[in-house]
Amino acid sequence: MKTPENVVAAVQQELTGVLDPCSVHNGTRLSFADLGMVHSIEAGPHGHVRVRLLLDDPLCLYLVDILTSVQEAALRADGVRSADVEIIGDELWSPDRLTEETRAKMNRWRIAREGRTPLSLTPASSIAPE
Repeated sequence: MKTPENVVAAVQQELTGVLDPCSVHNGTRLSFADLGMVHSIEAGPHGHVRVRLLLDDPLCLYLVDILTSVQEAALRADGVRSADVEIIGDELWSPDRLTEETRAKMNRWRIAREGRTPLSLTPASSIAPE
């Protein structure tokens, strides 16, 4: 039988693969673990776990997707037989929860994006031929 500590570690590992839907849309592709959105993981008796998450928006449009994907990941962890996912409602996520590695990634992406040439919003039909 797995110890609660081993179960928590297994769930943490699985959650590293669960991407935040907003980060998928903005191209950063960061996990809830990378972002520090996993508040806590508790392992109880008989293989039950509870994952508590912080969100940055209490009215997140992706809430159902988030709950489903986090629960599915928790259930894949070795030693887990059942899982509940809870959103902490009285506390919001903030950037101070980012891991140092994630801060460095985001800084590299910011610098790379600053070097891009902005897209022209002028319709092609209004540009005079040379």
